[in-house]
Amino acid sequence: MDFSLICPVCANNIPYLRIDSFVKHCITEKHFQSNESVHLLGHNFKIDQLVTLYRIYDLNTKVEAYLSSDKNGCQRLSYHALVLKYRLIPSRHNSPPWETMLGNPESSTSVQAQRKQDAEFRNIEPDREPWITAPESPLIPNHSQFQTS
Repeated sequence: MDFSLICPVCANNIPYLRIDSFVKHCITEKHFQSNESVHLLGHNFKIDQLVTLYRIYDLNTKVEAYLSSDKNGCQRLSYHALVLKYRLIPSRHNSPPWETMLGNPESSTSVQAQRKQDAEFRNIEPDREPWITAPESPLIPNHSQFQTS
């Protein structure tokens, strides 16, 4: 049985024959740029297809596992920088991390409501984003070790 995944938001239509190859693709800047372009063009059906792939293949868990296996932390930092650059909100359940974007056409009130709902789901304060500041997060290394006095 042949297996391949094709990213619905990227224009190159490259078939990925292994899930780990697709995971590596999903954390690249090119993928984030394509996702943003598709979102801004209003092609939500492509985003829905990608969300479905994330849910079917449990890709959030696989992305986290891939980033956790990064020994020197470069990949984690690069991924974190992309999340910040494209102003993404951490997602709930098993959706891509960019399923809810801050720069979307919806009002800022609905974005704030989503952030509050996400915070309640994670049982944290709504105005605090631990995925950015918490050094104990598996995706973000403790930056205090890099600071010089």
